Amino acid sequence: MGRKKIKLSIENLPIDSSVLLGYLFLKEAIKVLKSRKKRQDLRKKLFKLIENIESSNNFGTFSQEKKIRDLKNELEEIFSQYKTSFFTTLLLINTLSTDIKKLRKHLLVLITSLYFLEIKEIILEAKREKLFEKLVLKNLGMEDYIEEETKEEIHPVKKLQLQYDLVDVIRPYASRVAIAIFSEQPEEIYRNLSELIKEDSQEKFEAEIKKTYELLSSQFQNILFESVKQSDTSLSGDNYETRIENLLLACGIDREKIQRKVHEEKNGQEHDFLIFINDKKISIGAKRTQRERYKQYRPSKNVDLAIVFTLGIDLTEDKVKVITEDYNSYIFVADEVYEQKEFLKNNEKVKKVSEFPDFIKKFL
Repeated sequence: MGRKKIKLSIENLPIDSSVLLGYLFLKEAIKVLKSRKKRQDLRKKLFKLIENIESSNNFGTFSQEKKIRDLKNELEEIFSQYKTSFFTTLLLINTLSTDIKKLRKHLLVLITSLYFLEIKEIILEAKREKLFEKLVLKNLGMEDYIEEETKEEIHPVKKLQLQYDLVDVIRPYASRVAIAIFSEQPEEIYRNLSELIKEDSQEKFEAEIKKTYELLSSQFQNILFESVKQSDTSLSGDNYETRIENLLLACGIDREKIQRKVHEEKNGQEHDFLIFINDKKISIGAKRTQRERYKQYRPSKNVDLAIVFTLGIDLTEDKVKVITEDYNSYIFVADEVYEQKEFLKNNEKVKKVSEFPDFIKKFL
């Protein structure tokens, strides 16, 4: 008997056209309204349109229809000044209601969306200052790392230790988690929103704007998380190789003597680094974790020395034996891992990464 298929019941899902309008407008505004002055000028023009609507409330039906046409024409002209695409402008104009009250509501959606862009920039600035990241790392008990990083440049050896690597892996997710929690706490967001509205001298609209912000909050969160993700950079993989390259440079190896990502056509051997020192050819493999990657290390016969850098967290005795004996390579692992695993200490070709500077000096 097969498993019963579960279906979503979405027939009664409340979808307000304002939400679609706000999302569509935001996607375009992010691209074309990068300066705060442009956003502020546009808000001023949209507030003026609302005032025009309010001044027309005593007119008859025919006059209201004409007023709506005039307002839409004004809106189209306003958008054209900010280089929005014609297609987006057309959609925005046609989405706006022919009902004067709904048109006013939709204008408030556009204004509120512009305020959200200001708050988004405030949040991203706090992220750039690593405020969210520091808060999370502090709660994880990594205060020492934060203090050391802010005081001075961390030595390349320490950047290859397990704690540093852990922080680098956590770092982008730390900000996302903290920002997600922050975005669900309306008090601080509404405080900033109030300040922005006050700057525009539009306090009479504050209650309506906050209510509109609440309506659009889920879409705002989607946009915010997209922006946060785009501002993150990968902190593993290539970054691990960069840390190793910085260590090589700190050990006195000239940059021109270091080659990255070298592929030997003859035997298909890949080298993360090839170093040429005093007629010596040194091959370096750089992988944070090994999994099955250790099978890639088959240094060619014309290599004088083969070295593997790895954190060491997934090394086993069998893997170590293959790398050190079959491939005749030295392994450098994070100090913390080395101290915890006796089979690493018992192999003379396995060393702590802190030993590398003295080790490589013999070849300089």
